[in-house]
Amino acid sequence: MDKMEEYIRSLISMENSGLIAFFLLGVLALAGINRYANYRVIAYFTSYEMLNNNNYAFAVRRLGLMIGFGLSIGSALSYPTFTLETLMAGLGSLFLIGGMMLASFELSEYFLTPDKNNNIEIEEGSLNVALLEASMFISTGLIIAGSFSGEGSWESSIVFFILGNVVIVGLTPFYTKSITGRSGAVADNLGSSIM
Repeated sequence: MDKMEEYIRSLISMENSGLIAFFLLGVLALAGINRYANYRVIAYFTSYEMLNNNNYAFAVRRLGLMIGFGLSIGSALSYPTFTLETLMAGLGSLFLIGGMMLASFELSEYFLTPDKNNNIEIEEGSLNVALLEASMFISTGLIIAGSFSGEGSWESSIVFFILGNVVIVGLTPFYTKSITGRSGAVADNLGSSIM
């Protein structure tokens, strides 16, 4: 019986419970972002109804969100040990990641397609806008993963996140102007949204 008690105590130690709590908070943050994305896309439809109506644009946008969030959470989980201090830093970084992903959600609508309402385009099934937003989420996840995987502080992570998104948004006119302009990604030109 002593070995069983020792095993149970090792399972509920501070290190393991911190990892479990961090994982559960990650799931909670993902559910919150998912809820916000549902509300922003369309307030009166649920994601099940959108996918049930074969709205592939909604599915592509959601896939980009999940991949980007998974990349950023993976970098936040790269702490070597889970003591109380690293757990608190991890919780702070988790909420910071959620805020960064929501900022990316708004950035993609404001800068990449300024002349269109992305939510209406997604509702109508525009795969072009969905690919643009999915790529923005994935690139934001990669930027967050890079900024959190360094050995700097959380302030440097925020600075690198902002600089990475400034570069992405700043380069947008250069590679879209050579194809068809910014409006080409919305005007039934799937190739320009892939570029």
